[in-house]
This record gives sequence, structure tokens and C-alpha cells, in this order.
Amino acid sequence: EEEGSGEEEGPRPLEGLTVVVTGTLQSHTRDGAKEALQSRGAKVTGSVSKKTSFVVVGDNPGSKYDKAVQLKLPILDDAGFAVLLEQGPDAAREAALPLDGAAEGE
Repeated sequence: EEEGSGEEEGPRPLEGLTVVVTGTLQSHTRDGAKEALQSRGAKVTGSVSKKTSFVVVGDNPGSKYDKAVQLKLPILDDAGFAVLLEQGPDAAREAALPLDGAAEGE
């Protein structure tokens, strides 16, 4: 049976997003986080850039976190990552960690 459409995979709420995972997450292994994102249609990359949609940070995130802050990208902790997976990008932007001096209500 041909399944050309891939509809059976269920919704792909994160289609078109690019996400970087850095540091150690409580809720997922690095691979688990990657799979969870990819199964929902997101692209997972290893480097932070202006094209990055979200940066998920765990413990000891290192320089990628600093770069995300510099670029003013939405940064998600474990809780925010769960929101992204369960409710999608709009809810996750609301749940992103506050950046100092970030403009409210963009």
C-alpha cells in the first residue's frame, strides 16, 4: 500500500521550525528531544543562527545559550520545551524565558 502523503504520522505542528537543543535536559535525552522535534516536523540543527526558531537549553548549555541571547531568540527550558511539543510554537513563545530588556507583546 502506497502511503505517499505521510498523513498517518499525525499532525506536524512544528513544520518549518529550526530548533537547537543544548545542555542537558531533565525530560529528554538529547536524542529523545531531537526525535520528538523531528517527528513533529521541526528541523534540529547544531548551531545557533538568526534562522533558529527556538533554542532549548538544559543544564550547562554553554556558548550556544550566549549566542541565542545575543540574537534575542526565544529560549526554552524543560517546561517551555514541553509546551512547544504539546501546544506548538505560539504557546512556546509565550513560555520562553524572559530575555532582559525584551520587548513585551511583539
